[in-house]
Amino acid sequence: MNTNIHEFKNNDLVYQVVGCAMEVINELGHGLREKTYEKALIVEFKRNNILFSQQKIYRVYYKNVHIDDYIPDLLVNDGLIVEIKVV
Repeated sequence: MNTNIHEFKNNDLVYQVVGCAMEVINELGHGLREKTYEKALIVEFKRNNILFSQQKIYRVYYKNVHIDDYIPDLLVNDGLIVEIKVV
């Protein structure tokens, strides 16, 4: 995964993911835990045949030294990071 690329070319996928997220929030409403929304979003992804991985670990390096691990909530089609946030 190259995080230095700032242009995402698959807008159709972005619209599909946002549509799934809207379906989840419309169905569940507000005020639940992030994990609950993540699980519901996975259901929507499966219903819409969207390929994803969950909690995949990426090692973060600084000047060739491993300094941390980055674990996005969901990774769609090996290129679109989905982070679940509640306010």
